[in-house]
Amino acid sequence: MSSQFEIKGLPESYEIQRSFDSEEYLDAVLRCRVYLESWLGEYIFVLLFPSTEEANEENRRFIQERFSEMFFQISWLKEKEYISEKDYINLDKIRLFCDKVIARGEVFSVVSFENLNKYLETAVYYCNKIKNLTNQVIQNTMLKDCLLYTSPSPRDLST
Repeated sequence: MSSQFEIKGLPESYEIQRSFDSEEYLDAVLRCRVYLESWLGEYIFVLLFPSTEEANEENRRFIQERFSEMFFQISWLKEKEYISEKDYINLDKIRLFCDKVIARGEVFSVVSFENLNKYLETAVYYCNKIKNLTNQVIQNTMLKDCLLYTSPSPRDLST
């Protein structure tokens, strides 16, 4: 029995799919958690440090230290209203599921095969959603910077 976790534009989903197809279910769950935490951290990074001048190693370390765990990531995003209540609840369910699986070191004592599919599909969906939000922030910042440099100054309009 197989499922499809592939989402166009998300290379991580292929690795999750490979683990799942190889019946390495614990690995698939761990990969989902790592990828989701990585994308959440990257999203927070571009929200807090949108300019290229601020995108440095010192600020990246700050994000890694302050937002190293998914609980802190989703709590901050919800508090600052970057994610909806529904997204927060779903992401927290994924977090709690992964925590249980990791604590037990085994998947099927925590969840049935069918529910495992649902959790993995939801995790991949949120990886993709957060990746897209991150890219949107980057594009908006680049557009804003571009407009700032190409807009005419008031002196140019006085001719």
